[in-house]
Amino acid sequence: GTAGSQASITARLRPLTVSLVGIVVDITAPPTPPVLARFKLPIALPSGSIVSQTQIVTLRTAQGVQLDQWRASEQLGLKWTLEQRETSVCELSVINDGYRPGDIMPWIHWIDVFDDQGRTLLWSGPVTARSIGREQVSISARDTSALAAKTRVRLVKKWDATDPAVIAGEHYAELIDHHGLNTKAVVREDPMGDRFDFSSKADGTQVDGIITQLVSRGLYWSVVRGVPVLGPWDRKPVAALGE
Repeated sequence: GTAGSQASITARLRPLTVSLVGIVVDITAPPTPPVLARFKLPIALPSGSIVSQTQIVTLRTAQGVQLDQWRASEQLGLKWTLEQRETSVCELSVINDGYRPGDIMPWIHWIDVFDDQGRTLLWSGPVTARSIGREQVSISARDTSALAAKTRVRLVKKWDATDPAVIAGEHYAELIDHHGLNTKAVVREDPMGDRFDFSSKADGTQVDGIITQLVSRGLYWSVVRGVPVLGPWDRKPVAALGE
């Protein structure tokens, strides 16, 4: 049954410690909040899609408990994107080594993509769909921003002459707390940008609706290695991120 296959999955785990520009998490240990020591800004982002035949992918809970990992030799295909002002995507196909439908659950389990050494986190986000066949498992995931479309606004507040990144940061803080995520948004105010009055209320609006309003007022955002980055940054491509 599912318990038996889960035990088989757990038996295959190998220790994996990862580093995310100052965030260090042992995802085989009991979940503890990571410490955000630093996040270098401005951030250089690659554009388009990354297709890899060397990167390592792990499956975990939202709190960081690792469930399985797939090295390149166990993958049938891996592609992920890094977008600006849009939710990025990861598509993964692997050999089915005992998985059943209940073993991978959308919006409960997460996918992380690492370099070929398994130490540098490149992409992270919740599973949004999966297809489990007899021979192959296909997984689709979206970055953390996808949760904004599934989370109602919980913040009741008015802002006076405020940078949109600050407003977005406070909404993301509520979202992160609501979902119990081990991350923290990076907020970078734009010294050349407009500041304006804004208000939000718990009226059934989704958080992504607030973000859309802020984008129309000048907000730039992305999710980099699982961390929401709100505000301006260097958008020059960095090929090394996908290597």
